[in-house]
Amino acid sequence: MALSVSACGLVGDYEESQRTVGEQCDRTRAFFSATLRVTGAEIRWSDYDSSEAVGKSAYCVLWSDSSVLIGSTMVWALRKGETARAHISEDPLFRPLDGYGNDVWLKRDLDGTRFAVVAGRWQGDLTVNTGRAFTAEGQLEMSEELERQSVEFLIELTEYIGS
Repeated sequence: MALSVSACGLVGDYEESQRTVGEQCDRTRAFFSATLRVTGAEIRWSDYDSSEAVGKSAYCVLWSDSSVLIGSTMVWALRKGETARAHISEDPLFRPLDGYGNDVWLKRDLDGTRFAVVAGRWQGDLTVNTGRAFTAEGQLEMSEELERQSVEFLIELTEYIGS
């Protein structure tokens, strides 16, 4: 029996979102272009059915000039009672960030910066491959302000998908 909650339905232990993969990818591309100011950020729509519902999870990859992976977003419905996906607690490089009103983690490594948030019964991940992403001024550097804006974007995206 499915219980409809706005654009989500409860199926077993998971919520399912009726938001579309296209909505997730369009928002992700807009964030990379407008906020991070990455040049040439694009989605290879041949990889996705943009009208498909997110369901329990969805993955969106951004490319620069269709050949260089510059970032991604992933959203997951959390199982009832689950507080975050295992990759967060099992990876010692993820560290919690305070001050956002949501559970937020940050990981920096050689590939770039990765963010994870929990919003309601959904988790969102954002990866920014700073070594491969370029702005008009050169290679993208994640300042504290861009990190804050990335967290806020990811919370908003995760809440949107889960609403």
